[in-house]
Parts: sequence; C-alpha cells; structure tokens
Amino acid sequence: MQKYREKLATKILIGAPARPMSQDLRRRISEIICNIEEIREAHLPDVITIGSGGGASRVLFLVFEQKDQISQIMDSIGPELADAGRNAEQFEVWPINQSNDLLETIRDANCVIGWRD
Repeated sequence: MQKYREKLATKILIGAPARPMSQDLRRRISEIICNIEEIREAHLPDVITIGSGGGASRVLFLVFEQKDQISQIMDSIGPELADAGRNAEQFEVWPINQSNDLLETIRDANCVIGWRD
C-alpha cells in the first residue's frame, strides 16, 4: 500500500473492479475502520489515472466529514491498513472529505465497504 494522497489527480476514471477484492481482505479493512467515527464512508473501486500509462489501481477511498481530521486518523490506521494489504491484494488509500467533487462518481461505482449515517 502506498502512502495516502492528500490531493487526487484531476483526470481519473473510477469504476467497479473487474475482479472483486477477496471477502477476507474486505472484512479486515472494515474491522480497521468500523469504529472510527470520523470516517463517514469507505469505498473500494478501481481507479485509472489518464496519461499515466499504467493500468487500474485498487483504491480505498475513506470519506471524512472534515478535512482537518484526515492526517491524525491516517497516521493512526495507516500501519494497520498497510499490514492488511501486505500479503494480499495491493491497494492505495485516498482520504477525502465529504465535499470532494469526486464523491458522487465514487458512490456511483457501487463499491461501498462501509457507511455511517
């Protein structure tokens, strides 16, 4: 897993993965984030960065209510998320806040792994 990004690329494609992530890994990710009130949603779609020349990357979008919550929480759970993906499928983590312009597109991919009302 790569270090989380604070800014997203401007030209990306987001969609459901051709091959879903294993249930075991999805469950481990859910267990890590489920008790963190600041994380409002979690989605796990594939992302293609246009012009990068690479293929799709699996990305865990963690949606925070406020941007100022991101750094502290990511420092706290980053090692656990890295450990979860170490011997399994690789994924990146992109924390965003609820006002991010990409959120509707992320939701439309229907790759929710966690949601808090």
